[in-house]
Amino acid sequence: MLDQVLGEAAGAGNPGMTGTLTIRYPRPTRLGRLHADAQVDRTAGWKTHVVGSISDAEGVTVEAEAVFVVPTWAREAVARMRALEWASSAVRGG
Repeated sequence: MLDQVLGEAAGAGNPGMTGTLTIRYPRPTRLGRLHADAQVDRTAGWKTHVVGSISDAEGVTVEAEAVFVVPTWAREAVARMRALEWASSAVRGG
């Protein structure tokens, strides 16, 4: 579940693959209503570092850190799009 939640935070709709996922269990997770949360910690080049947790009514039960990497094929697609945008801008005189 945390891989998916952290991946959604990291990707924001863009492709990314889980490079590493570290999970800690500070206390047991009881059955019942749970809340998952994730946010981007930092971005370095094609890597996005994300942290998140799962909580119950009493607080955090699971903590996670992950690194998501943009795959090579997506990097190439981004480079092509940027080149087209640059060429289009140059033609318009911008």
